[in-house]
Amino acid sequence: MANKKEISPKYKATAHEYIKDWNLKRSMLAAGYSESYADKRGYLLLGNVGFMNYVAEIQKDIAKEAGLSVLGLLNRLKSIAYGDITDLMDGWGKLKEFKNLTDDQKAIVKKVTIKDKDTSIEASDPIRAIQEINKMLGNYEAEKHEHKVELEQIVGIQIKK
Repeated sequence: MANKKEISPKYKATAHEYIKDWNLKRSMLAAGYSESYADKRGYLLLGNVGFMNYVAEIQKDIAKEAGLSVLGLLNRLKSIAYGDITDLMDGWGKLKEFKNLTDDQKAIVKKVTIKDKDTSIEASDPIRAIQEINKMLGNYEAEKHEHKVELEQIVGIQIKK
């Protein structure tokens, strides 16, 4: 089973289940494997090149079929980051009909509360959207963590200095 053309129907079913929640045992059970087999041999699937290639192929297709792309996600975050809540209003304090808002305007809205005849809107967090944009574009340096541990504490021996 070295290439994706040779992957068995059971492996395919397992892969489709696996990408739902990354729970291999549950995936194998759903695909028809016994609990004993899933417990004892399931881990071998993760080392199977054909299986892992098929999982990667499914992941690409899911994003494509759902209409997701990095560009699309960046554009949505841009709408949140730079959207203006006043674009949701007709005049002073009167909200536009939600159905008449553009997708970019709707992206600004985090929460709508209707109480009696009053409607309030909470906007999404533009700072968080900007942070996510920066992460996606790689504008942050990798965080560096320094750890200093005394070897004597770990192994319990005395080291001559």
